[in-house]
Amino acid sequence: MSIRTTESMTERENLVCRHIEKAFRTTIIRTGYLDDFDFYGVRDGRTVGVGEIKCRNNPHNEYPTVYLSVHKWSRLLEVSRALNVRGIFVANWTDQTRWIYVAQINASAHTIAGRYDRKDAPNDLEPMILVPTDEM
Repeated sequence: MSIRTTESMTERENLVCRHIEKAFRTTIIRTGYLDDFDFYGVRDGRTVGVGEIKCRNNPHNEYPTVYLSVHKWSRLLEVSRALNVRGIFVANWTDQTRWIYVAQINASAHTIAGRYDRKDAPNDLEPMILVPTDEM
């Protein structure tokens, strides 16, 4: 595991993957911990989608937006276009799960955000897109 994940977070993401599999009638193949995004969706031996999962520890309506790394958004958009498949961003809160196609995300709504409390990890700060939860 990478320094940015825990066993419980991986389990939670795996549960979200099972929900995605049912909703999209696809098999989810997880990528590596340090890859640009979290999964490929596969159906009948072909890639049908790519995606990123963000698990939050609060209810969906506590904040009006959820962060998506500009880097991850960019890679999802690039790979989904190259493969001619959909890219999705999935957010899981304590009370529900929502998603949005990456092509529908307004990347101009961005800020610099991340963890300020880890002095040994300056790359924790990066450009983040503010994705409105009510658009998911």
